[in-house]
Amino acid sequence: MARIRDEWEARTLPALAPSPKEAAKPADLPRVPHSSASWIWAADDKQAAKALFEHRFRLEGEPSAAQLLFTCDDACTIKINGGQAIEKKSLWMEPKVVRITNLKEGENHIEISATNDGPSPAGLLVSLAVRADDGTVKHFVSSSAWSAKIVGAKWKPAADLGQYGSAPWGKKIQEKGSPGDVGNKALYLALSKPKLKRSKADWKTVNDAFAAVSGPFKIYIHQLNLEEKVLSKTAQSGRATVMVMDYKPRDTHILDRGAYDQPGEKVTADGPAILPLLNGSDGKAKTRLELARWLVDPAHPLTSRVIVNRYWQMIFGTGLVKTAEDFGAQGEYPSHPELLDWLAADFVEHGWDLRRTLKQIVMSETYAQSSKATPDSLELDPYNRLLARAPRFRLGAEFVRDSALLAAGLINRDLGGPSVHPYQPDGLWAEISHYGYPAGFTSQKFLPGSGRALYRRSMYTAWKRTSPPPSMAIFDAPSRETCTVRRLNTNTPLQALVLQNDPQFLEAARALGDLMAAAGSAEKGITHGARRVLGRGPTARELKILSIALTRYQQIFESDTEKAQQLLTAAGAQDSGDPNQTAWMLVASTLLNMDEAVTRQ
Repeated sequence: MARIRDEWEARTLPALAPSPKEAAKPADLPRVPHSSASWIWAADDKQAAKALFEHRFRLEGEPSAAQLLFTCDDACTIKINGGQAIEKKSLWMEPKVVRITNLKEGENHIEISATNDGPSPAGLLVSLAVRADDGTVKHFVSSSAWSAKIVGAKWKPAADLGQYGSAPWGKKIQEKGSPGDVGNKALYLALSKPKLKRSKADWKTVNDAFAAVSGPFKIYIHQLNLEEKVLSKTAQSGRATVMVMDYKPRDTHILDRGAYDQPGEKVTADGPAILPLLNGSDGKAKTRLELARWLVDPAHPLTSRVIVNRYWQMIFGTGLVKTAEDFGAQGEYPSHPELLDWLAADFVEHGWDLRRTLKQIVMSETYAQSSKATPDSLELDPYNRLLARAPRFRLGAEFVRDSALLAAGLINRDLGGPSVHPYQPDGLWAEISHYGYPAGFTSQKFLPGSGRALYRRSMYTAWKRTSPPPSMAIFDAPSRETCTVRRLNTNTPLQALVLQNDPQFLEAARALGDLMAAAGSAEKGITHGARRVLGRGPTARELKILSIALTRYQQIFESDTEKAQQLLTAAGAQDSGDPNQTAWMLVASTLLNMDEAVTRQ
């Protein structure tokens, strides 16, 4: 977003620059908002199709510049101080803007003749801006202070039909923008200033202009405005609304046959009688706090076993209890019950230190085994429940993305902070959003992140339950609409397409390719890339295949630099069409697409 905005500013500023002839003129004066002017007409006959208007005003000195905006229904002629007549014969919703040069110090006189050829009466709206030598600007607008009359009658105060926006004309005035227009002039002046020296008003002008051409930014600025209003309201009231657990116990009864209007015996909070009792506090009613303490009590037989089993499942693909979601009578019996008991007890004895437990498991001989299976072992133990060999399974969706970013040197290891929005196809959120509500509340449009935020670990990815990140869903990440303890792994062609075409993986391939190219030679570069992706050097056959591929890619893109530029642009490298960089990028993509790169083995 920041890059696109900078490009827009660089492109817009020259387009708004005034021509030498225009620059030599006095600066445009700010127009008076239409809401401060009134539509007026003749009081004697409000149906008259022709009316005369006049107004006198004094100036303390000769003005340096003056600008007149006026419109009428539907033709009028204006004279200022008896000078040359200014005519307007267009529709009332198309005002005319002219410079006035014959104003003078002392009394000035405006006289106007208005005519309406249609069935409506003659009406007038005027706004005159006058700048003094000291730079101050005064405004003279049409109102009941003006005089009006019909032909043959006497001058009387004009009839004030109402401010701009009132019936019968309303506020349907069209103003066509141009480089000389006041709005564009303000934008030009704001863009001309260095970013650090722009005022709050300058930033508002720039933001409004960019929002008019950028849908994502318009939604973003709208959401910021909503949040600013909430914060401002909180600051003014001194109260903030937050979600807290305000526990207020209420009487609970067993309902007769489940009918809400037929309460039976009164009951109180407690745990199942077959399990150890909850320890209440000072004889008071038991609360969620007692339940939480009971769950992590060292004597509790279940919580620690469930935790270590889930992490064993993450590391080995299958838990010691295969049905990690069910430790009850309907679940599967542990494959190694004594090991599960020991891991659970050790976990509790060492202060529920998860980092220590994970290190203990991955440093074991069981984890360090080879995953190669012999025919005999496959026949005796096809699912490797006896752990005679290391497991082999495809990595989870989050690990696939994070390992690619790590190999490419792009991974952002920052801890904590807000959710981030990595790449996904445009328009997905719009398909399932509730239109008709403000965009800031329904998240109708996905706004991708920028900079280092794009490379944060997958655990920080923003998640919309009705539209989960598509690349993760393809790699079997659950939708989170329901609790999922055990994922099912699949192997589909879509997964290969993600690794080859997703912008995140293309960027990883480009960055990894740059690291490989910097090694100095094809052999060193391929070896360096293989070690970063696969954790080992390439075999002789792999080195030969990838070296031949590198040479072929270089030849292809040297003769087609346009295709090289398209590929690198898709991978986040703007204004680059280097055939050598593109070739290394494709070799790196080959490594990231190897089975070993997405498989624990």
